[in-house]
Amino acid sequence: MKIIDAFKAGLRDAKPRRIKTTTYTLPAHWACALINGDESGMSEEESSALDRWIKDTRPGYCLGCSEEPEFCTNHDADGYELAGDCLTFTFEEIKK
Repeated sequence: MKIIDAFKAGLRDAKPRRIKTTTYTLPAHWACALINGDESGMSEEESSALDRWIKDTRPGYCLGCSEEPEFCTNHDADGYELAGDCLTFTFEEIKK
């Protein structure tokens, strides 16, 4: 059996899977790091805050974010970052 035939057979027999998601309102400057894994534009302090938030929250895989930031005095990273421009990020839920 060719590889492509095995792949097609697997798709034919696969059951649809629903992905559970959750959203967080987070600092907009975290977007590149969360979506692309690129922390190059972040200060060491910002990178450390993001790492702590990820370790404490364990949000799962970031699927994307909203396009327009809005200023938030309270957000889901309170205690890690101060008030500022935020985006709504969508994450795939993982079993904890």
